[in-house]
Amino acid sequence: MTSLSKHKRTMLHLCFDNDVIISDKQYYKQSFGLPMGNPLSPMAAIIYMNDIEQNIFCQFPDIKWKRYIDDIFYIVYDIDFDMEYFLNFVNNINPYIQFTHEPSVNNSMSFLDMSVVYNDIFTTKLFFKDVHSGVILPYTSHVPKIMKRGIVLGELRRAIWRSNTDDTKVESLKLTLQRFLNNNYPWAFLHKCLVKFLQKLYFPLQPKENNNFMHIKLPYINDSFVFKCNKLLISLNLNHVIRFYFSTEKTLSLLFAPKKEKILCQTNCNTCMMTQQKDICYAKNVVYMIECVLCKKIYIGETKRILKTRINEHLKHSTSAVFKHWRDMHADSNVHNIFSFSIVHNNIPHVHKRLVIESFYIKKFRASLMNGCEGTPTYLSGF
Repeated sequence: MTSLSKHKRTMLHLCFDNDVIISDKQYYKQSFGLPMGNPLSPMAAIIYMNDIEQNIFCQFPDIKWKRYIDDIFYIVYDIDFDMEYFLNFVNNINPYIQFTHEPSVNNSMSFLDMSVVYNDIFTTKLFFKDVHSGVILPYTSHVPKIMKRGIVLGELRRAIWRSNTDDTKVESLKLTLQRFLNNNYPWAFLHKCLVKFLQKLYFPLQPKENNNFMHIKLPYINDSFVFKCNKLLISLNLNHVIRFYFSTEKTLSLLFAPKKEKILCQTNCNTCMMTQQKDICYAKNVVYMIECVLCKKIYIGETKRILKTRINEHLKHSTSAVFKHWRDMHADSNVHNIFSFSIVHNNIPHVHKRLVIESFYIKKFRASLMNGCEGTPTYLSGF
């Protein structure tokens, strides 16, 4: 084993063995198995299932086997095949992983979202479980029409991919279209989507040479606004170089989602005592100001990290302009008593935007800075 593989194994153990969740303010650690929600869990499950498969193939080499994660479709041609022995064998590979068996009924069965029928040949078509709600994005939803069209085209594509004969393709398409009709999609809209889908499927066009468009994001207001914006591009003869795309605001699920528990500072936090603003120690993605209360000198900075961490770095690191100001000008005073800080702008995840705002304030307070810089001119051309 190489040193690199040892490091990888250590990292995997760190990811899987230290997955902790919080429920009702109690901490829980998973004692066995893969934690749900861990990004590595699906990949690890696939690798482990592949190992189980190799054990099965060694014992049953003639079995025809297709698997998706942990759902398996297999075919046995031997009429004397001992199904009970087979099931006991696979369940004894790992006692924590127990398989169940669902035999075909009248040479028909479902696998994932597909119905498989054997009648001299195998035929497949789209399948929905009885418990399927049939709910899909309502046509009256406040989203761009192109998004609704994309959902319809995607479902039509799935209907075709799940079917292997012309007859089953027609059945699957009818089932899909009926699902949209049940969600109040107008037939005229669905018919246009169907025609466009079939034309692209059976008469694909050659790709256009120029795909180097400039994409501009605009807020989605309504379909009339989308139409007017695109019409404006055409009137200006810019539709061959610019494309608008429209996005909605936060979804209702995000608007009504419970707020995350706010992290509060410990009692008598030295950093909290340096500001008049409340509960800002754990703010991130901010532009901040540190002011000397004795001589009114100012430091402007930006950070994507926790603000409390950045403030403490300024007060402790000898290379910081804030620390140098204290050392050179007010070394006889307590460093926590002569500085105050505040947030100038918050919730700015984009680093370039933070740099623009930081540079603007550096220029604004140039006469009273302790930064030792003149800002970032590259970002100030618009001011």
